[in-house]
Amino acid sequence: AEFSTLPEALQSEVKTLAGYNISWSGRVLMEGSRNGIFKIQGSPRDKAEEIAVKIQGALLWARMFGLSFMENIVEQSKKELLDG
Repeated sequence: AEFSTLPEALQSEVKTLAGYNISWSGRVLMEGSRNGIFKIQGSPRDKAEEIAVKIQGALLWARMFGLSFMENIVEQSKKELLDG
């Protein structure tokens, strides 16, 4: 369903869940960066938001072009995090 068609209470819950996911991802990226596992530029939260948007977009595009499209985006994101 389109976000705008959801009841306001559900929209609020969806936003809350998305916020938790971004916050958690940002903390994982920050810890990984501190330990030399991930190479990120900018803030961990900004990178978490970027990854979330990439994955959401890739999910939509995978509907048209197949799962391999999504897999390629995930692999590219992993390489960026690990190789810088």
